Amino acid sequence: MFDIILIFQIITDFFFLTFYNTAWDAFSRIHIIVLKFFNHFAMAIVIRVLVCFSFNLNDLMISDSVINPVHIVPE
Repeated sequence: MFDIILIFQIITDFFFLTFYNTAWDAFSRIHIIVLKFFNHFAMAIVIRVLVCFSFNLNDLMISDSVINPVHIVPE
């Protein structure tokens, strides 16, 4: 009886450890993919803000059109 319990325990431990390691590897890969996505997304936002800010400082027409989108050109 003890041998059967020991064999079942070894089998269940083996499957549990295999599932645990597989799940952890999958979670780690998803975690890395999500971090890379947010890193690229944040970099794109920072670059876009810097480009818009530099354009707004250099060109009054652009900064005026950003502040007031309905820009009327005098004739």
